Order: sequence, then structure tokens, then C-alpha cells
Amino acid sequence: MAALWEQSRDVSDPDVVRAVAVGAGLDPTPVDEAIAPRRFRTVVEASRREAHRLGINAVPAFAVDERDLILGAQPQAAFEHLLTGRERPDA
Repeated sequence: MAALWEQSRDVSDPDVVRAVAVGAGLDPTPVDEAIAPRRFRTVVEASRREAHRLGINAVPAFAVDERDLILGAQPQAAFEHLLTGRERPDA
């Protein structure tokens, strides 16, 4: 997260991912084995398609029963309103 948000590094670049992982103390060999074949690509693409189908276009995003979304950083009151139906104090 720091590499992306604080350092504005391109975390879609495998070299950046490797550098961050190794910098965090991970053994480079398993990191290389995970990155090189892009073995998680199908899982990531499936997750991206599902997010698009649900209308998710922000991070973080919370889907509730595939019908309600809370997008972006929201206060606790937004979750309480969605889950309990109570009026939000700021509404």
C-alpha cells in the first residue's frame, strides 16, 4: 500500500512487486515463481469482471447482498444506515 499510495509506484509492474516483496523481507525465489508465470492473472481478471458487474468503481467498496454498495471511505453511520435502515445523522 505504501508503494502505491505514498510512493506512487506502479504496482502492476512485476519488477516493482518483486522489489516491494523482497524489501519486506520475502524470499525472492518464491516471489519470482509467483510473478513470472502470472499464475494469478485469471483470478484477478475474474475478480475485476465481477466488480464491474456489481458496479464497483472505488476502493474500498463493500457489496451487500449484491444489491447495495458502499463505495469509497465512508463513516460508520453509512454502514449502520444500510444494515439497519436507520436514518443517517448527516442526512
